Amino acid sequence: MSNYAPEPSVAAPIDRIPGFADFVNVVIAKYGFFVHNNGLEAHEDSDLLQAQPYKFLNSGIIYRGQWNSNLQRHGKGEQYWPDGKTYEGNWENDLMNGRGRYIFPNGDMYEGEWKNGRFHGSGKYYSANGVKYKGEWAEGMKHGYGVEEWTDGTVYQGEFSQGKKQGKGHFIWMEGSSYKGMMYNNNIHGYGTYSWADGRKHRGEWRNNKMDGRGEYTWNDGRRYVGNCKDDRKHGYGEYYYADGSVYKGNWKEGKQHGEALFITATGEEQKGRWEEGRRIGGDQ
Repeated sequence: MSNYAPEPSVAAPIDRIPGFADFVNVVIAKYGFFVHNNGLEAHEDSDLLQAQPYKFLNSGIIYRGQWNSNLQRHGKGEQYWPDGKTYEGNWENDLMNGRGRYIFPNGDMYEGEWKNGRFHGSGKYYSANGVKYKGEWAEGMKHGYGVEEWTDGTVYQGEFSQGKKQGKGHFIWMEGSSYKGMMYNNNIHGYGTYSWADGRKHRGEWRNNKMDGRGEYTWNDGRRYVGNCKDDRKHGYGEYYYADGSVYKGNWKEGKQHGEALFITATGEEQKGRWEEGRRIGGDQ
């Protein structure tokens, strides 16, 4: 360990570090002790055990670890805040840098890479409510590729940008539904495929979690819709293929056939007509 120590006007030596807060013990019991780069846990590391702990006079924060010649926390160290939260890991120029573990007062935990006091690089965040994230971070936010899991079995695998699901992603829900495609601002947005547990499927454009734009919707019984949608409903031009082989080619409004259209029977007979709110009101007989 280094022989440097803080100025007496900044921090005072204390006899021992405090015991962990209850919420910290819960995290340790669940995930184990933090392991330093040398493969040792803090309570096994002779360098840390021999280091003099100091208490900062202005904040009540306690630190035990290495210092540099500028009297900054630098190297291996652990820190305890008055509200019980803790950090164990590497420091550089008085900031958390490198690998480390931070436990929050609410029982959340982050373990991974740091840069200038922020989550940065590869890391995992375990929430006290059971939600887990493993992946890339930038300046304290999820950024890059990551995997997020919920307690009900839902999983998201894909890209994040500045803390939000954004880019290519894959959602899998516990009841068997899934989505694979583009995300924006935490929403299904852009081109993608949503598959329902009952076999239905929509391939096409989405906007704020709703079918919006051109796409293809299919059913297990052979029905198929190819055309435009708006706010999760058929809207604009679209072609609907029935299970019996007949086809409707024409306009739709808010989910219903509406306007001029061509209807082709199962035997191939073509009939022109007009529809209003899903009902045929005129045309070839």
